[in-house]
Amino acid sequence: MFWKRVAAMKSDMRITDYINKVCEYIKWKKVIPEIQDELQDHILCQKDLLVTEGIDENEAINLAIAQMGDAAAIGKKLNRANRPAANIWNPFATATLR
Repeated sequence: MFWKRVAAMKSDMRITDYINKVCEYIKWKKVIPEIQDELQDHILCQKDLLVTEGIDENEAINLAIAQMGDAAAIGKKLNRANRPAANIWNPFATATLR
């Protein structure tokens, strides 16, 4: 099943384009690969579900992406949710070292 999903991802640029648009809004680059994997898995799982319900695979991809929501809005929310934690002790450490 995993290899089918990888093949589906490589062969369908709609999914890749959507994920890339979402990730344009994420400033902390370290989390992007994990977010890409999670978005891909979610879209492909939803596509598979829609196909089992009798929807054509091409249409299922379109619906799965549409159900995710606006790429910009999702990207902004993921950016807010995945900010690195601020190091609150750093200013104090600098002050005590002087």
